Amino acid sequence: GSAQSEAQHTLRLLKAAGLTPSKLKYGVYYDVEDECQADSNLAAICKTYCDTIKAAGFKVGVYSSLSWWNTKLTKSTFSTWNRWVAQWPYKTGQQRCQYGKPYEIWQCMSDGVVPGIVGRVDMDLAY
Repeated sequence: GSAQSEAQHTLRLLKAAGLTPSKLKYGVYYDVEDECQADSNLAAICKTYCDTIKAAGFKVGVYSSLSWWNTKLTKSTFSTWNRWVAQWPYKTGQQRCQYGKPYEIWQCMSDGVVPGIVGRVDMDLAY
């Protein structure tokens, strides 16, 4: 299916860029948040993609919004991979995102500022 094709394309791009598993600190994350995917079997799609990436030796995970993690990405299959949770905006004093299960990365804002980059920047905290 398309998840297998996407995984193979990801692996081709990584190879072309000279990126091996040992060169990627955070691994490869599958972005699952498009409304056209909402009624799909998301667990099966992610399993196909993530298993293919993992079989190539890379750490693997799934990226999505807090809302999707709480309502659509709820099967136990998702505990197999690292989770990257997008929940904005960051509020002063808020030390962690509000997701109730383990996660490795929190995308805490979409309007960060980084010297040398023009425009808004997504900001993330890794644990």
